[in-house]
Amino acid sequence: METNTMTTGVKSFTTTGREVAKPEFPLITPGKYEARLEVSGARINVASGGGKLPYISCPIEVLNSAVREGGRNRKVFHNFFLSLAPGKDGVAMVDRQNGLTAFSRATGMPLTLEDGGILTMQKANEDGTTTDVDVLNPQQVLKWLQQLDGVVFSAKVKTEKGTAGYPDKSVIDYFIEASPQ
Repeated sequence: METNTMTTGVKSFTTTGREVAKPEFPLITPGKYEARLEVSGARINVASGGGKLPYISCPIEVLNSAVREGGRNRKVFHNFFLSLAPGKDGVAMVDRQNGLTAFSRATGMPLTLEDGGILTMQKANEDGTTTDVDVLNPQQVLKWLQQLDGVVFSAKVKTEKGTAGYPDKSVIDYFIEASPQ
């Protein structure tokens, strides 16, 4: 058996004179869409600094949102906040239109947490003091979300203005409750 071997010279590379490609991520046109939960990228996060509460960041694929025919659907990264404490308006984070209660109704899958489902944590207040706050156990909520991986539901997408130098982004405005079967 005969093999051809080609020898080439030493190759080199430099970044000098090369252009940096800055990808453009067009916003999703605001409106109502079918969407799919993608739990593989879900993470429990806590903002930096003491007294911050955990939340779950989860990618959601917005169906029929591809920029071009045959292209990939776009995603939004949604934060599920876990605090049961009422906000200034008296509504807990989990009960807001883009929170876990609305999401569970949109999927038709109720979230029920039993033993250890609620944790008491220290939350930092604006005046520097701390307050005990009940939050849903992030590990148990993540486990529930993992059971819903791939579930399709309806939601309204909106454009949120960028802050602190970040660009505008597409976000879930609210989840749409599923019709009873």
